[in-house]
Amino acid sequence: MRRMNGQIWALSLLVAVGSNGQIPPKPSIIAVGPYLQYMTRTNVSILWETSEAATSVVEYGEQVPLTNRAFVEGQSEMHEVRLERLKPQSCYFYRVLSKGTSGEEFASEVYSFQTAPEDDVAYAFGVVSDTQTNPPVWGRISTLLFAQRPNFVVHAGDIVGEGDKKEQWTEHFLKPAHKLMSRVPVFAILGNHDKDHANYYRYIANPSPEHRYTFTYGNAQFFMIDTNRSVDAGSDQYQWLDHELGRSKATWKFAVHHHPPYSSDENDYGDTWKGQSPRGDLKVRPLVKLYEKHGLDMCFVGHIHDYERTWPIREGKVDSTRGVIYVQAGGAGGGLEDYAPTRSWFTAKVHRDHHFVIVSICDRTLQLQAIDQNGVLFDQLTLRK
Repeated sequence: MRRMNGQIWALSLLVAVGSNGQIPPKPSIIAVGPYLQYMTRTNVSILWETSEAATSVVEYGEQVPLTNRAFVEGQSEMHEVRLERLKPQSCYFYRVLSKGTSGEEFASEVYSFQTAPEDDVAYAFGVVSDTQTNPPVWGRISTLLFAQRPNFVVHAGDIVGEGDKKEQWTEHFLKPAHKLMSRVPVFAILGNHDKDHANYYRYIANPSPEHRYTFTYGNAQFFMIDTNRSVDAGSDQYQWLDHELGRSKATWKFAVHHHPPYSSDENDYGDTWKGQSPRGDLKVRPLVKLYEKHGLDMCFVGHIHDYERTWPIREGKVDSTRGVIYVQAGGAGGGLEDYAPTRSWFTAKVHRDHHFVIVSICDRTLQLQAIDQNGVLFDQLTLRK
């Protein structure tokens, strides 16, 4: 009996220590993140989630060891710390720390980020949409996107498949893209699958009211719009957009929203195999008038799970000098869709595969590249002002 007890004790010790003779580390209470949100030239938000209520501290600096600390009072499971008074176009290193009920403090690894540059500096950004409920593909797309080293990423909605399911935000969206999002901020907007749910406002940090906002980066201004809400002439969003576009002095102007004003999709806007289609979402067509009025350069959309780039469009026809280009980049995870059997008058390029877009800007020159899930370049465009 004594020997049996000794065998049981030895087996328990082996389990506790591990087969390699080392005691395994205690699981961290840091469950999700950290990741970056809403980057400016001097500020950035750092978010993470813990498995229990804990303190929120960020250590940061321009080199390691980290010498600065920022924190939020109290304890919470969701943490958002805003770093302020940073230097423009500068590299910083950071880690997050949280202390839970046990009193033990847990720290993340050290990550890095770069603040936004001044107007005259070249930069690049990624474009994705419809990551919804496909962690393997989104993980692959985000890894390929990070390999391009973008300054930031814009996301045109349908971040998850069912916005009311918390695990889809953490397990399907944030964790597969941790390598990217821990170092590169993602500016996102709502899609229909996100359901305008509280989870969007929990895990995505934007300026109030968060469902629509604008930001500048380098010599560009971005207008993020929620097309699940009304964008009819006279609506709150329409009036806001008209005002913001009208006062913009940016060299480049981009809109980002979920639903496409123009699209060659086969059946979302009428079954093109059996009848007619407006070739796009008529509910968001009022925005086209504002884009043409204020000289928007490009509009990034999703919703349809394939790639399409239009010719420059103005007043319902191709206008290569004053038209707006629409880029449908809905291929970051959702099940692929297909095109109408006949070509649309506005189509410059279509491609059916999971993908992302990378846009590089230097002064008045823009280069756009579309890359599939295998890292293959399938579309490119150069614009010069």
